[in-house]
Amino acid sequence: MSKISRSQLKSRRQQQNSVQRRNALIAILAGVGVLALIIVTSVIYQAYQNNQPVTDIKAAENPVFPTTRLGTAFGDPNAPVQIDVYIDFQCPACRDFTNSTEAQIFTDMKDLIDSGQVYYHVKMFPFLDQGTATQESHQSANAAMCADEQGKFWEMHNTLFANWNSENAGAFSPRRLKAMAESINLDMTAWQSCFDANKYRSEIDKDYTEGKNRGVSGTPSVYINGVAQNPGFIPSYEEIKAKVDSLLVK
Repeated sequence: MSKISRSQLKSRRQQQNSVQRRNALIAILAGVGVLALIIVTSVIYQAYQNNQPVTDIKAAENPVFPTTRLGTAFGDPNAPVQIDVYIDFQCPACRDFTNSTEAQIFTDMKDLIDSGQVYYHVKMFPFLDQGTATQESHQSANAAMCADEQGKFWEMHNTLFANWNSENAGAFSPRRLKAMAESINLDMTAWQSCFDANKYRSEIDKDYTEGKNRGVSGTPSVYINGVAQNPGFIPSYEEIKAKVDSLLVK
């Protein structure tokens, strides 16, 4: 077996070092390229969001609400029947539920709510913006809770659903949320201060955690006296009413 000379050994080490430096340079350039792509994509996405029109805000067709309004709820919190509904304002099924089942509850069960027999409570479960920078589910919940400070949670609730068009695509950008708040005649100085401070994040997180602990995995999820109704599906008005009636008979 032939011996390797010092010069050959040195040459091999230099070649190895050269290959290592080249590979390191390639890795750095690849990393820079990925970072640049992320930045460019973010800038384009932000520009797209900021360009979503704010002049096309639709007025919500608000139903006849029960009389006993308590923030995000209607009725007596000590009522024998408690209906909790977990929602995400970016959820199309929640919008359908609001326009059909919830509207029918407010119309046909209004007397039960106003007489203190049924408590109807909406809770925040923002989950459709997970992994996004813009957090539209959280920001729309934030906007609604700040409207609640001025007694207009339900007006904002319905306005949000009336103006949703797709998930995480700018429908609930800060500019559009501000325009929606203006459309329901809020004190904009107070609302903007509340919104910018994300004042109700802890309450929103509390609702979300409660929902997770109860087993909520999608929205809308309806619970009556702590029991999920038609889990995995959306209960109809008839199913909700039948459950309420059975509990009131007891």
